[in-house]
Parts: sequence; structure tokens; C-alpha cells
Amino acid sequence: MTAEAMDEKLDESPGDADVRFSGLDDGRSELLLVTAEDCHFCEHAQALLAQLGVEVREVAVDSIEAAALATSGIPLAFLPVLTDGERPIAYGRFSEKHVRRELEL
Repeated sequence: MTAEAMDEKLDESPGDADVRFSGLDDGRSELLLVTAEDCHFCEHAQALLAQLGVEVREVAVDSIEAAALATSGIPLAFLPVLTDGERPIAYGRFSEKHVRRELEL
């Protein structure tokens, strides 16, 4: 999705562009997994996160929420993207070692 297309999506529903991320019990932000349909890396990420017992909320890359993430500086060029809403944690083909290190598992 181009920056112009994301801007158009945000302009369509200005009320939805104000994205809020809820906190987890341990003080961390909610984890979001930005995905696309028919994405084998996305399927790999979903399986790895489930295996590690990591709870995430999936967000479609073509959604208003994903556009808001991109506007806030979260790069969405290499899907999937695991983020806490403030920074990318993992993207592309997830490495179990990297995910464990980043999430302190």
C-alpha cells in the first residue's frame, strides 16, 4: 500500500484513525500482528507465536488501523509485522530466537 493510499484511507474515516493500544497486565502494550491474505510468512508467524504462547491481535494490512500504524512510523513493507504499536518487534520470516529475545521469553 502506498503512502498516498494510506492517507486516503485515513481521510475516509477520520474517527477511526485515532488508534489506541491497550496495555497488557505486565505493563507492555498489546501486541499486533499485521498480516495479509495468502501470505506464507504470515502463516509461519502465526504458528510460531502460537507455539510460544504469545497472544496477538491480528490486523489486516489493508485496514485503517494498519494505515494508522504506518503513518505513526511502523514500517509495513515486509509482512508480517509484529509490533507493540510503538516499534516493530519482528517482520518478514520470523526467527524464534529473535522473537524470544525481543519479547524476553
